[in-house]
Amino acid sequence: MTRKNSSQEIFVTPGDYILDYLERREWTQEDLAAIMDVSPKSVNQIIKGKQSITPEMAQLLGEAFNKTPEYWLNLEMEHQLQVKGLEEERLANVGKRVRLYQQFPIQELLKKGWIKASSTIQNLESNLVNILGFKQIEDFDKATRQVALYRKSNEEKEQHPNLQVWLQITQHLASQVDTPPYQKQKLSDLYKELHKYTYKEDGVKLFLEKLTDIGVIFMYLPHLQKTYVDGVAHKNKEEKPYIVYTGRYKRIDNFWFTLGHEIGHILQHLDKNSGANVYNSQEGEADAMALEVLKKNEIMENLEGHLNYLADAKILEVANKIKVHPAIISGILSHEGYINYARIHRFNEDSVSKIPDKYWGINILKELKTEAK
Repeated sequence: MTRKNSSQEIFVTPGDYILDYLERREWTQEDLAAIMDVSPKSVNQIIKGKQSITPEMAQLLGEAFNKTPEYWLNLEMEHQLQVKGLEEERLANVGKRVRLYQQFPIQELLKKGWIKASSTIQNLESNLVNILGFKQIEDFDKATRQVALYRKSNEEKEQHPNLQVWLQITQHLASQVDTPPYQKQKLSDLYKELHKYTYKEDGVKLFLEKLTDIGVIFMYLPHLQKTYVDGVAHKNKEEKPYIVYTGRYKRIDNFWFTLGHEIGHILQHLDKNSGANVYNSQEGEADAMALEVLKKNEIMENLEGHLNYLADAKILEVANKIKVHPAIISGILSHEGYINYARIHRFNEDSVSKIPDKYWGINILKELKTEAK
């Protein structure tokens, strides 16, 4: 409780209440001390607000003035919150942090090293807007929701709010990458040769260099929790197409299929996309395009008559003939139910380790952090 005078706000203390009760009973402080069997100094210190009301003192005051102990403890608590409580700015910052932690996966971003730990709310917001590409955190709410064409391993899962955060980060990072002008016809020509790069020793590096040369941005950036995304095709702020691979499974067959899927989106759907895309007909078309350039039909034709008992040697034979990575063959066969899923790993390699550092989104993030200092 507070009272006002002409110049400032004055807090009413528990001692003010004691003085009021003493006046009604025409008691002195010494009288009250004698009644409660405590020292006059203790009573005086409480009245002056220099000593807090303890549970024991609350019981004594309650007995002396016919009030409950809780009454006096509540007065003391109210006074402490008024005088010694947290500053309004600090309380407001707690509210801001609540909103940020509800809106963004702060702990995951910290763990991944995408933002730095901050002792102040201002620095935390600054770190977030730096990777999101906004001037202030409120701009994220005002921004148009990102619509991208992406591949998920499980089409039944709904979009999680983290997906919008991830998409915004990828678009901002892709806008930091400089490439030549986009050449759609050259991308179409390169797409037809995709399977040959899967078979080459440095195929990942060579293919990504070709993509860059024809104006398609590629980036490796892990997904955020509960987004279940393998890859995405989108346009950056300069309207250049880009592909992000998450490495969610880190299998070489997953890498090439995801790449084929997303390039299919760029060639057929990216310019037409105008609405939210979860797992619609465009996703099915992109899947079919990826399987076509990865030579699924030729694979199945060459394995006809061998599918009931398929030896590894036969898979390698077909891989050498068609010039496609054997992991792609085993991946297709596993997906079609011809071989056990466990066999998918026999020819597989770690795809992420084959991606050169310059395509890693974390390195672009590091450059952004350096520029922000």
